Amino acid sequence: ARRCPHWQIVGVDADEIKVARANELARRARLENVRFEAGLLEDIRFESEFDLVVSADVLEHIADDRSAIARLGEALRPGGYLIVTSPSVPQRAHLPLVRWREKRIGFDPSHYGHVRQGYGPADLAEKFEAAGVRMLESRFTFGLFGTLAFDLFFVIGDNRPNPLVFGLMFPILMVLAAADLYFPTKTGSAILAVAQRPAMLEEERAA
Repeated sequence: ARRCPHWQIVGVDADEIKVARANELARRARLENVRFEAGLLEDIRFESEFDLVVSADVLEHIADDRSAIARLGEALRPGGYLIVTSPSVPQRAHLPLVRWREKRIGFDPSHYGHVRQGYGPADLAEKFEAAGVRMLESRFTFGLFGTLAFDLFFVIGDNRPNPLVFGLMFPILMVLAAADLYFPTKTGSAILAVAQRPAMLEEERAA
């Protein structure tokens, strides 16, 4: 919002408390071109309002993902772009230490709130098409180095690591994350897809 003051930015989240905090932070930062609203993606009703819509690691949490993708597509202006990230299927092989820690703390991936493991390119392309947007490209992310960084972060405590251990590991995690950006991968633990709403709507072509 600060970098592009001519943009009008809207954030949507299901958690009303987080929305209130985000709006307060925007007010304190004196950002007048951004606002946050509470709502579920499958229920929002934006009609041809945005040039760009980003959904980052959300769809795997939504049972009715077709409705959510349809709402995201409807929110785009003709010619607008939709960017989606999600865990991928199949997943890359994870460190044995990950399974060890899951058993040790009684963790299951469902604790993340996922209703599905993730998406593959063909699955996303089909759901985009049903929603009236066309996939332009997709690629896997979190390749060998990114997955290793994620696994190590999980093993040392995930969102509640020991501060000393995290401080020692942080440079290593950053090097692995940087390496993941510079070395393309044919498989990955996540997927990034870009789609576009047709520049001319079907009804306009018919007219």
